[in-house]
Amino acid sequence: MNKLTTVDASVVCSTGLVRTSNEDNFYLNGLFMHPHERSQSIRLSYGETCREMIFAVCDGMGGEALGECASLTAVSELKDFHDTIWAGKSCSDITGMLTLMEKYVDKANKSIYEISAQNSVSMGTTLAILLIFDGQSAVLNLGDSRIYLARENSLEQLTVDHTEAERLIRLGILTRHTAKGHKSRSLLSMHLGIPPQEGRIEAHTGCILPLKRDDVFLICSDGLTDMVDDDEIKETIQACGESSHMASSLAQRALQNGGKDNITVITVKIEDICYIV
Repeated sequence: MNKLTTVDASVVCSTGLVRTSNEDNFYLNGLFMHPHERSQSIRLSYGETCREMIFAVCDGMGGEALGECASLTAVSELKDFHDTIWAGKSCSDITGMLTLMEKYVDKANKSIYEISAQNSVSMGTTLAILLIFDGQSAVLNLGDSRIYLARENSLEQLTVDHTEAERLIRLGILTRHTAKGHKSRSLLSMHLGIPPQEGRIEAHTGCILPLKRDDVFLICSDGLTDMVDDDEIKETIQACGESSHMASSLAQRALQNGGKDNITVITVKIEDICYIV
């Protein structure tokens, strides 16, 4: 028996207070930011009831037009893959969606690298994707854009940062506290746009989780998490009811704390899960 999920989702995508361009992009179940929209802060809300959905954040690297191109390529390729799923011929469960996303990661990585090589420049983008299918969720990521799950009174990071700082934490060389100000926190070990000759990249994939009513997923770039700590994130989500209020409040906190980078925040609130025959 299949399940339909009703979501209340919103995105805020802002240049921030220091950068002059926006290298971030997002994917809101089919919607993403086009080049002509980059000069303004984007605020969108989305409500839907369906069997499957995809949400994502990409944080481009390479500087101005290069980072913008990388993140735009990533979300454009994601739209193409999502259209294949919508056609109803590619997967029958969330495991199938994850398999399709492996193919997407390979294709997007190759596309970004080829653009980079053709122009003799270096560029790339992080990737954090939330999948919803038949009342279940799964996440995958490359880089340091994150996905959190706020459930009841807890906040859990579902993704793993692909940074040098995270590697040093795992080795016991840095603590979570000392890593916050360490230069290695911005050194990425994985992202889209890595040369194929360096090997096939594999995104970190989280556990498949059953959805619960009132779950809130947060997908964000480091423009949020570098400015707002987990306790503030949890407090802000708990204080808000609608996803648009959550996304706006989180982005505003990042701006109040300095807004040193582009800020992209997607909040996805699970309103209901129901069975269909």
